[in-house]
Amino acid sequence: MLRRALLTAAITASALGAPSAAHAGTYEVLSCGAAGGVNHAWTAETGGGSITATDACGSGGAFPADDVFTQYGGSLGVYTTLGAPSPAPGAYGYWRFEVPDPLRIVADRIIAHGHSESDGWRLLTESDAGELAHCQTNEPGSGISDHCDIGGGSYGMPLGNSGTITPAKWIRIGIRCTVAPCDTGSSAHAAGMAIYSDGETVSDPVAPSVGISPVTPQVSANGTVTATVSGSDQTGISRLELLVDGQVVASSARACDFTRVLPCEAPGATVAAALTSNGLTPGTHQIVARALDAAGNVASTGPQPVVAAQPANQTPIPTPTTPVPTTTPVPGSGSPTPTPTPGPGSTSTSAVKLKISTVSRSGSRVRVRGAVAKGCRSRLTIKLTAAGHTRSARLTVGSSGRWGVWLSGVRRHAKVRVKVSAKATGICSSGSASKSHS
Repeated sequence: MLRRALLTAAITASALGAPSAAHAGTYEVLSCGAAGGVNHAWTAETGGGSITATDACGSGGAFPADDVFTQYGGSLGVYTTLGAPSPAPGAYGYWRFEVPDPLRIVADRIIAHGHSESDGWRLLTESDAGELAHCQTNEPGSGISDHCDIGGGSYGMPLGNSGTITPAKWIRIGIRCTVAPCDTGSSAHAAGMAIYSDGETVSDPVAPSVGISPVTPQVSANGTVTATVSGSDQTGISRLELLVDGQVVASSARACDFTRVLPCEAPGATVAAALTSNGLTPGTHQIVARALDAAGNVASTGPQPVVAAQPANQTPIPTPTTPVPTTTPVPGSGSPTPTPTPGPGSTSTSAVKLKISTVSRSGSRVRVRGAVAKGCRSRLTIKLTAAGHTRSARLTVGSSGRWGVWLSGVRRHAKVRVKVSAKATGICSSGSASKSHS
């Protein structure tokens, strides 16, 4: 008598578990037919009887000719040897997927086909957390044999079923003799399990480590910063990055093969790359290194400040010469009394009339321009506040009354507030003005 049983997703509802509480990244290890994968992750384990393990995954090979395995291409399988003596209870054959600590398997998606022409065999999927599922609908010794398809409909439908499992260190799928007789003499080898496509989701709770070589604290105008960024991780580093003021300016991708349990190049070892940032604008910049692992976990260094000098060809704001006051004699006095000569549009009692005309920005630089009354040689203090940081500059305004200044190292996109104050000199009195810019 032949009975067919369907087991979907390789996991029964009672075996479903909550995902790990840790905020960890994940990645998927693909084998066999999953997205063209090959078997670099599963290992065979057999014992206690005439059981054979075959790895035709990714090679286009096939299992020995019989009514089950010839229907498929390359796959992983365990099966009893045709015509061999019946094994004793406890004999087994599995394909096993295992991850090292502290990694854990949290989900799988699998297509497999199992069959049993002898009711003593148990077709099952299990992990170190316990049995996930098995195919039998009969009780051992009942005389009823079984076929089952895992992860789809009859005979391995397209990949797409998945299950979340209690986090496990290993998972395996195969056959086990549970009660004698476990026959081996049928045309289908009496018992077998073939895996045609598989993807195992691995949780990685550990962020990589990252380092950066010391950078030059000062560079020339539009200068270059080169730093060696290094990182290490138990699954390997997938990418190294160099950031300036929070923006990625250079990166180096590493080789990662997601058909392997530890997918990226040199897992556990330190990898490094020399990364360069060109053309820094004048002012202070913050340099940061970042490393990412296969699961997308990120680690960053603390910022290192770098000051880019002002370009040599930038026209400085002119410093005017001090005007010479004229004098008029005071009647009845033998000495003259100095009398300031007002400039155009100004009188000896005029106020500074200080104002901020415009506040504009280019990247991390902010330009402030304004005016005072003509003829006032005012000494100005400009203070710019952005994102909790204040930068300041001082300058002396010429007789034209117009003034302007650049302030560098301002956080991009942060709202800025500018306050300008004037110190009284000559005929001009003190004053202040302020302006905001988003």
